Amino acid sequence: MKVKKRIPKKRREIKVKFEAKGLTARGGLLLIEELIHQFKVREHLDRNVCVKKRERGFDESDHILSLAYNMIAGGSRLEDVNMLREDEETKEIIQQKAIPHPTTAGDFLRSFSPGHIAQLEKALCAIQKRVHSKEKAEEVTLDIDSSIFEQYSDQKQGSCMAYTGKIGYHPQLGFRADTGEWVYGKLQRGSAYTARKAKRLLEKCLERLPKSVKRVKTRSDSGWYQHPYLESCEQCTTHEVIYSITAPQTKRLMETVKAIKEWIPMSDDEDETRFVGECYYVGRRWKKARRYIVKRDGQPRDEHGQLLLPFEESRYHVMVTNSTEEDIVSLMEFHKGRGNMENYIKELMYGFDLEQFPTGSFHANWVYLLIGQLAYNLVVWLKQYGLPKQYLQSRVKQIRYRFLNLAGSIVHTARGVWLNLKKGYLHQKEFLQTLERLRALEFA
Repeated sequence: MKVKKRIPKKRREIKVKFEAKGLTARGGLLLIEELIHQFKVREHLDRNVCVKKRERGFDESDHILSLAYNMIAGGSRLEDVNMLREDEETKEIIQQKAIPHPTTAGDFLRSFSPGHIAQLEKALCAIQKRVHSKEKAEEVTLDIDSSIFEQYSDQKQGSCMAYTGKIGYHPQLGFRADTGEWVYGKLQRGSAYTARKAKRLLEKCLERLPKSVKRVKTRSDSGWYQHPYLESCEQCTTHEVIYSITAPQTKRLMETVKAIKEWIPMSDDEDETRFVGECYYVGRRWKKARRYIVKRDGQPRDEHGQLLLPFEESRYHVMVTNSTEEDIVSLMEFHKGRGNMENYIKELMYGFDLEQFPTGSFHANWVYLLIGQLAYNLVVWLKQYGLPKQYLQSRVKQIRYRFLNLAGSIVHTARGVWLNLKKGYLHQKEFLQTLERLRALEFA
C-alpha cells in the first residue's frame, strides 16, 4: 500500500498595522440605540435622576447608559468601558459624544445615596411603564427568588457570610415568566434573610407590571414561606394575587401529608410512580387552614412490579397555595415551572457578569445592579419587539455573536451617516427586518 506523500502547506506571516479608520467591532449596538430612542430612556433618566452637583460634564444618562452599553457588549468590569471610550465609531453609533473614564464611572456610582437610588428606581419604573403601555395581558406569572452572588472579598460593604457558607451579596429578584423581563431587583447584605421585607418587594413588583394586569400568579421557594408574606398576597387590594410557595417539610406538616388517602397519577408519568394529593393544614399561630398540594415520588419498581429499593421511603414535594382551582395536577405542574428562575439568574451571572460588583461601596454596587437590570431588559425587549420569534429564548451571548458585536465601518456622505456592514454577513436580512420593526414602534 502506497503512503501518500503530504506536502507541507506554506504559511504566510501576517504583519500588523494600526492605520484603518472608521472601523468598529460593535456595529449591532445600533439596534440597542434605536430601542433606547423609542423608549425615551435618556429622557426618563435625566428627568428622574439628579446626582451631579454641577451642570457641566457628563449627564446622568451618559454615565448610566455607558455602563449599560458596556454590559450589553460583553464588558465585565469598569475598565472595559475603555473599549467603548476609545472607539469613536461606536460612540457615533450610540450617539454619545464622549464616554466617562472608568475612574469617573466609579466616582459616579459612589456618589449615589439611598435617595438617589430611589430616583433611579423611579426612572426604571417609568421606562417599564412606557414599554408596557401597549400590553393587554390581564394575567401574568411572577417568579420571585433570591440568590447568592459570591464575592472573593469580605472587604466590600455588605459582602459577608451567607446561609450557604459563601461570602457575597444576597439580592432579591423578580422576573416575568412570559417575557423573561427582570421586573424588580434589590441588593441585600449576604447575611440578609431571603424574604426580608417581602411585602414591600411584592408591592414593587406589582407596581411595575402593565396596567392591564388584574391577576398575578407568583411562584417562590421555601425561603418565602412565612405568614406575613402569605397574608400580604391574600390581602392585596391592587391585584388578585395567587401564590404558589414551596413549604418546608416540618414534622407537624408531614403528619398531615402522610395521612392523605387519595392520590392522582401525574399526567406525564408513564411508570405511575409519581402522584399528587392535597390537604389542608393550620400552621402555628395561624388563624385559618391553607391548601397544600403534594407531589409524592413513589418507590422505583422493576418490570415485574417488584420494589428495587424496598427500604427507601417515598419522597415528597409540598407547596402551599391560595388557588381555588380543583385540578391539583395542573397546579403542581405550574409550580414546577419556577425552576426556570435558575436560568434567569445564570443569565445575570454569566451573560452579564453581574456577580462581579466593581466597588467597595454597598450603595454603589446596588446602583450597578440596577444599571444591570436596565441592560438586561434592553436585550429582553430587543428580542420581544425586534428580533424574529425564534430568538425569544436565546441567551445574550448568542444575541451578541449574531447581532450586536458586528464588524463595520462608519461612512460620512452628503446624505448622512451610514453603517457599512460586511456584504456576506449571514444574518443581514434579519438585522434589517429587526431595525425596521424597532423604527416602526409607537408608544404613548
